[in-house]
Amino acid sequence: MGQKKNWLRRSLGLLLGLLPLWLALASLAQAVNYPREEALWLAGAALAVGVFNFSLAFLRPIWLSTVRGLTEFSHVSGAPGIGSLLVLLACGFGFGGLGTSVLALMAVLLDTGGTPWLVASTWRDSSFWDNYRSTGESAKPLFSGLAGELAPTISLSDLHQAPRILKAEVFASPHDEHYEMALVYCVDHEANYVFSLSRFPYQDEIELRVLDQSITRVRDVEVILDGNVLRADLPPEVARELDGTRQYVVNLKATGVELQNVRDALAKIFEGKKGLLIAS
Repeated sequence: MGQKKNWLRRSLGLLLGLLPLWLALASLAQAVNYPREEALWLAGAALAVGVFNFSLAFLRPIWLSTVRGLTEFSHVSGAPGIGSLLVLLACGFGFGGLGTSVLALMAVLLDTGGTPWLVASTWRDSSFWDNYRSTGESAKPLFSGLAGELAPTISLSDLHQAPRILKAEVFASPHDEHYEMALVYCVDHEANYVFSLSRFPYQDEIELRVLDQSITRVRDVEVILDGNVLRADLPPEVARELDGTRQYVVNLKATGVELQNVRDALAKIFEGKKGLLIAS
């Protein structure tokens, strides 16, 4: 289901997210012509954070796979945002310093937890830049001034009455270390279709994702896990915010250990809520 780009949010994201890069380049340009005082310790700290995040993102997976022989391992988030803040401080206090500018620019390029990397890695993710947040009752834009721009286009008469049947591989965790949330992520590669349930520890709502980037959030939803079959029944207003499907029947291609992970993840997602039935 296509949707328009939220150019206001994307423009603000470019302006603010790439601010450390713009400032480092401006400082370097100033340093070439009129060198000024340095703030090397701030720029050095920013570079240290950048190297740390870069090693977690790229060097750690290589080490785990080549040295320890692991094929599956959890990802860690490092120190997001801290390096970008240090770059801003370094370029603010040492604007025009050649050493400061070079170190700050290196920090920006290396820091996978920095805001420029965030913009680059999520730019094609419509759920991050363009989607609305929803409680399952009404869709509200992230910016109130754009109300109605991305209103749901599926009417009640367009809802799919037949269940959508998937044969999916599944990844589940009661607390994923990378995303820091409980999740059940099912993907049917043949149908090129995703169905997932997730919930952050600090949120009361459950996030539903279908297709790939169609997302909504609900307070309650009915889910049944019977053996390796996961069934989810969505209210009409929730289905309308996704792709119109009222019921999902997901046949999980999972081992006993993976099914136990699914049960544990669902229990965490529905903690304090009704709507979950684990038959076996």
